[in-house]
Amino acid sequence: MFMNDMVNQVPRKPCMRDIAKEAGVSLGTVSRVLSGKQEVAPEFAQRVITVAREMGYQTRLSTRAPSPRTGGIGSIGYLLDSQEHPTVMSDPFQQHFLTGIEQKAGDLGGHVVFASVHEEAQAGIVPSIITDKVVRSVILKVTSGTSEAWIRRIQALVPTVIIMHRFADHSIPSVMCDNYGGMFSALQHLVNLGHTRIGFFSEDDGETTSFHHIERQGAFDLIRRKLGLDIRPGDIQTPSRNVAKGETFDAVIRKGLKNFLDQGEARPTAIVCAADVYAFGLMKALPAYGISVPTDLSLVGFMNTQMCEYSTPPLTSVTLSEGEIGRAAVDLLCQSIENPAVSPRQVVVGARVVERLSCAECGAERVTA
Repeated sequence: MFMNDMVNQVPRKPCMRDIAKEAGVSLGTVSRVLSGKQEVAPEFAQRVITVAREMGYQTRLSTRAPSPRTGGIGSIGYLLDSQEHPTVMSDPFQQHFLTGIEQKAGDLGGHVVFASVHEEAQAGIVPSIITDKVVRSVILKVTSGTSEAWIRRIQALVPTVIIMHRFADHSIPSVMCDNYGGMFSALQHLVNLGHTRIGFFSEDDGETTSFHHIERQGAFDLIRRKLGLDIRPGDIQTPSRNVAKGETFDAVIRKGLKNFLDQGEARPTAIVCAADVYAFGLMKALPAYGISVPTDLSLVGFMNTQMCEYSTPPLTSVTLSEGEIGRAAVDLLCQSIENPAVSPRQVVVGARVVERLSCAECGAERVTA
């Protein structure tokens, strides 16, 4: 009798049925939540977790990092490897990435910590916001010159996503703009205006040449063949700059432009540039040759930076959907946190041409309002 009384006084460990009754949900719902499955409405999942913890139920969720649907994604580090900081964040193009990241992180109950990490990247040092566990995951905005070994050190410590860059082996989740789709959009726009002689302009910076500029050049060469455009040796201009001799950006622009114009009557009637900055450089240089944009030459840029709206004429350019790239990066982080063993995904966000006044019908004068 005494032993029975002692047994009856020992608190019984709560079971899932007890949690279901207290939380007012089904036993199946409790089972799905406590086993880590995500197909449960957030409000019910949070209710189950709260009741389970109050009742002292030991579940693997108590030691698991909170999922975006139940406990929030937490703090995300947006790390930027750029020599231009702090002025770089005054650039609307860069701000759009951060805005997209912040919006998506906020939707998931998290927040973003921004840090310029160029010095750390150069020295191969893991940023302190990672080592001090200020953030639980990171989104990296790097360049072609950023050390791959440094990026992999960060990836070994926290879930990591790269934007606007990727490794050849696709071993780290990444989000890229669709350079191929953007180039197709630009060339199709010019073809619709009657252009068949179309050139491409970029700058050859050697080993530091932008990954995107190289990819856009390759896309240009491939797509123009598919569209049946005229192909001549001088249609692709990628002049290099002799830094040792003090050659300026304007000199590089004039060098490439001269090569286009040396083709005489066979020169391109339109040029697609790997970045807006080259189109602006051509706009500046063309009047010295008596060439007007868009009457004599149509121009298309890439990146759709803010200055496109204020140039003379306003520049037609390919927008890269930077905000959507930021949001997609947060989605990839969620997947990496929830399923660390899943193979890294590579996401490509669509790009499209934004039409302005720097393009006109081939051989026709531009009619202005």
